[in-house]
Amino acid sequence: MSSTLAATLIVQRLPNVQMIACISMPHPKWDERPFVVVVKRPGSNVRHEEVLQSTKAWQRDAAVQVH
Repeated sequence: MSSTLAATLIVQRLPNVQMIACISMPHPKWDERPFVVVVKRPGSNVRHEEVLQSTKAWQRDAAVQVH
């Protein structure tokens, strides 16, 4: 399973995430790294750190943007 697919499956389970886009970016050591764009559910309070922490178990170099 690619790290981009894994990021999608993990982050979409967070309760306050409405939408996610995960883009594969080149990485010199791991070939690719996911760039995750998250849209919060209306009225929710998802923080950048919460999303990033959810990816840390398997991906040390993920990039996250929360809107």
